[in-house]
Amino acid sequence: MDPSLIPFAIAAGAGVSGLVVWLAVRSHRARWQAWEAVGARLGLARVKRGFFKTDALVGDSGGVALVADTYTQSYGESSQTFTRVTADHPGLPLDLQVAKEGLLAGLAKRVWTGEDVQTGDAGFDDHMLLRGPEDHLLAVLDGVTREAVRGRLSEPGVTVKKGQATVEDSGTVRDPRKLEAWILATRDQALALALDPTEVPGRLARNAADELLADVRCRNLAVLATGHPDHPATAPAVAAALTDGDPSVRLVAAWHQRPRTREWPGAVGDEAVLVRLLDHPRTGIQTLACHALRESGSLGSVAPLRALEGGTRDSGVRGHALEAIRAIQGRLGAERAGGLAVLETPPGAAGGLAVSGGPLPAGGLAVSEEAVEEVARQPGSAREPERS
Repeated sequence: MDPSLIPFAIAAGAGVSGLVVWLAVRSHRARWQAWEAVGARLGLARVKRGFFKTDALVGDSGGVALVADTYTQSYGESSQTFTRVTADHPGLPLDLQVAKEGLLAGLAKRVWTGEDVQTGDAGFDDHMLLRGPEDHLLAVLDGVTREAVRGRLSEPGVTVKKGQATVEDSGTVRDPRKLEAWILATRDQALALALDPTEVPGRLARNAADELLADVRCRNLAVLATGHPDHPATAPAVAAALTDGDPSVRLVAAWHQRPRTREWPGAVGDEAVLVRLLDHPRTGIQTLACHALRESGSLGSVAPLRALEGGTRDSGVRGHALEAIRAIQGRLGAERAGGLAVLETPPGAAGGLAVSGGPLPAGGLAVSEEAVEEVARQPGSAREPERS
């Protein structure tokens, strides 16, 4: 380069640098003018947070502490700026986590299945990751709230983690409408999921009575009766559920009725109803049906119990089914009138049903003639067509 041109090159470089700085300052001011206008509408103010942090919009709306800011994440020689809105509410438990199921969330559900709270709404549960106090989550997630929470998780993507509702994305949000939508959605998500602990039992009782889905009513009733047995709302909720139109709800209510008597299965329905509940998709209901048949089941319940024991993958349900079979056996008395015997056999041995007094194949059931006649007389038995 001609030495005489060096001053002009320096001046040109300085001019370009100055233009870049001027444009950056102008963009920063324009962005904050838009942000402050949003803040004025929502009751938030710009707060300077020192040299190492960017300014933020901060304020309170409906009891929710809101913060909207930007931050920069470094990745070695590169960096990325993010826009973030957070909402804090004292009614959000610190261990609460609500997110839409993605790749990582789906993996977490498969690895830590027991930690994921189920509401009983399969269409909701299958797409959500729910962690935290079970009673709190069931209490706040009624039908309307489930739909709203799921919608805000999809757009703009408000998750809850460590008791804080958050939405964030890469880049700097400059559109005031987008920023306002983020702030309102984050606030509403926090309000929807926040609840004073003293209100949890009452909300559970309300959901147990009002929810449209029977499985959701079951879950709320079971958690209420198990976690808050002495709360004033519990006994009336259980009593009301005994008249629910769905037998699975009545089963849960009968199990938790205080005091429970040996006649408790009768509140659910006849034996045929209990047998049908062995095919319920939820293992908790299958388990309670096994308990009920253990108390009141007849010989006609053995075959469906055996089918459940052989067909389920849940070891707990298998154990409860076997206990019910053994209880029926003990109640009727093996090789006595009305009795049966479940015998262990070598693998591959023939199994069958034999009347007492005749030859008994290995692995068979020994049933007296009087027992067969007794079963035929019982309503809802395998020998009597089920009445509608």
